[in-house]
Amino acid sequence: MLKSILWYSMKKIYIFHFLFLPLFLNANTLKSHPDILFDYKNLVDSKNKIEIHLEFNKAVRLMEQKNYKEAIEGFKKSSSLLQVPSYLNMAIAYYNIENLDEAKKYFSMIYENPENVYDESYAYMSSSYYLYQITNDEKYLESILATTKRASNLNEQTKALLVDTLILLKEYSKALDVLNTMEYEYDFKKALLYLKMQNFTQAEIFLERANAKTLNPELKQKILWLKVYKNLKTNDLTKLLENLVEIDKDKDRFKAHYTLPLVITFNKQKYSNTTYLQRVTNFDDTRVSDFLFYFAPFIFSDTQEIIFDMAKGFIYKSEQSLSRLDSMMVYNSALLEQIKKDPVIRVNELSKIIKTSSKSYEFYNLGLAYAQIFDFHNAYKNFSKAYMLNPGNKLYAAMTLISAKRINLDIKEKKYIESNILSNEGLYNYFGQMLYKLGVNNKLQVKIMINDPVFADSIFVKAMEFLEAMKEEKAIPKNSRLLKEHTKEPMVFLLSLLKKGDKENEFQYFSRLQDKVPLKFNNNFLQGPLLITDFYIDMLKGIGMLSFANFEIYGNKTPTYLRTQALKELYIGNPKKSLEILDNLQYSYKMEDKFTLYLQVAAYLQAGMLNEAVLTISLIKSLLKDHGADFLTGVMLINELKLSSINQYFKLPYEDSLIDIELVGFDKFLESF
Repeated sequence: MLKSILWYSMKKIYIFHFLFLPLFLNANTLKSHPDILFDYKNLVDSKNKIEIHLEFNKAVRLMEQKNYKEAIEGFKKSSSLLQVPSYLNMAIAYYNIENLDEAKKYFSMIYENPENVYDESYAYMSSSYYLYQITNDEKYLESILATTKRASNLNEQTKALLVDTLILLKEYSKALDVLNTMEYEYDFKKALLYLKMQNFTQAEIFLERANAKTLNPELKQKILWLKVYKNLKTNDLTKLLENLVEIDKDKDRFKAHYTLPLVITFNKQKYSNTTYLQRVTNFDDTRVSDFLFYFAPFIFSDTQEIIFDMAKGFIYKSEQSLSRLDSMMVYNSALLEQIKKDPVIRVNELSKIIKTSSKSYEFYNLGLAYAQIFDFHNAYKNFSKAYMLNPGNKLYAAMTLISAKRINLDIKEKKYIESNILSNEGLYNYFGQMLYKLGVNNKLQVKIMINDPVFADSIFVKAMEFLEAMKEEKAIPKNSRLLKEHTKEPMVFLLSLLKKGDKENEFQYFSRLQDKVPLKFNNNFLQGPLLITDFYIDMLKGIGMLSFANFEIYGNKTPTYLRTQALKELYIGNPKKSLEILDNLQYSYKMEDKFTLYLQVAAYLQAGMLNEAVLTISLIKSLLKDHGADFLTGVMLINELKLSSINQYFKLPYEDSLIDIELVGFDKFLESF
């Protein structure tokens, strides 16, 4: 709606001209688009000038009635005396009837007159604003910023224009700073900015304030829809379901989802840099379990404690164990050979060895191999078989519980397994109890059994000590045997880089990371157990260096590297190439793990192949019983307002890092206010 208001005061005429706005918060709301203020101090009381003045006011009223063509003729007549306001209003009228050539002509006449920078600064800035809308040339936005910098005191209208300019420049934080200095509170606009900046706590506060202050039903619907979006993004499922109940009550009249459709999409930067850096310096439960699976040893005996440590090789407790190793030479030789291979190939080869008569440690080793390529469903399946064959082995028991937790599986035997782990009898007591404490119940108060000295120097024990220290310090531990003694191990190398120096400030820390992180000589981080690649990419995102890294290993065709290549192609905008690589991997290696399938969904979404993405989500749901697939299905149903049984889709939080939830047209919606 175009709105014009005139004030008369003695010989002064103040004309406020409000630009088009798609929605009014309430009748007293100041609009955030340019309000044009003109002061004509010396309008002579002559018949001719009064007629021009009346012609101008008549044209303004025609503008208010959206009779733009007649208004233009009136402004042409009034331009002989009231040139700047007539040209500006005429240009706006042309803009509203989409005659952009004429609009640009009259806006440019104001913009190109250097006197207007000082004498008619607000008209100059308003013309600049519109010229940017027409040409998309940022020099016009820079002109607005330069003009506001010259002003000692900005009025409310100028501040509003400055806010809109900063939003167009994607300077959201600065736009908020200006908004916070204004007399009117602009709660809804602040909420939109906080949503854009992913500050969901503040967004919720201002959405509530805006909702309390407005009686506009259309705005209330939009606020409710934005709450749904915020609660999906933050996994606040209780509030989400409350929102959906409210929408369902008024479903027939609800229209906000047409303005801002809710979609699932690939997002290569789902979180902020700060969040990504936090993910690699203070691990959440998911990364803790990945870390444990990464450093966990392979097992070479069913009754004795014999492990293969990645740093020290074989560790065994007695000479008897060594003689038993000879008797198991066939399997152990095969395992030693497979440990050297790519983790995906290792899984395939170890799967071929498994028979109904296989020993418990064979199932454990296969489970560990699956966990290292993020196939936690098959990891759990094999860990639980190992535990059933040898329930006295606390390492098997703990791995069963950790892998079950990764797939959100509530197993009936959990209490029995826990009591078994915490008993004083069995194999791998220290390993089992420490794993349980770190990966399942970090509030465990039971005293851990003393570690056997023979394993004290293993990299696995040092890794568990590292996690305990991280929990206490909430950062990369300052003193860690793992970091001091295994600097050449790829994961440890990255962790050592991330450890903050005692005298480093934030700038020095960030600069050092950007200088030292390997960007070219990085082969060790592009293949192998998936934790390495996942961790390396998160680290690059955290320091803003992802686009500078070289993801090529020329001539390399190992499956874990090819999967990294599929991810790279997705990130650089080649989703079809990514899909081609993934199809070949699935054909050659039967890769149906969660990570690969979600990567495929992300590629389908990026390629605009929504039907294929939906079918793959359905496959994940049926094949893996994954709650993330339920969540994504629920998002699509919300956008269609199919809410009758919506609760079943939102039982657990959504955690995938590739696929995100987005409101289509949100940026334009923000710019319109």
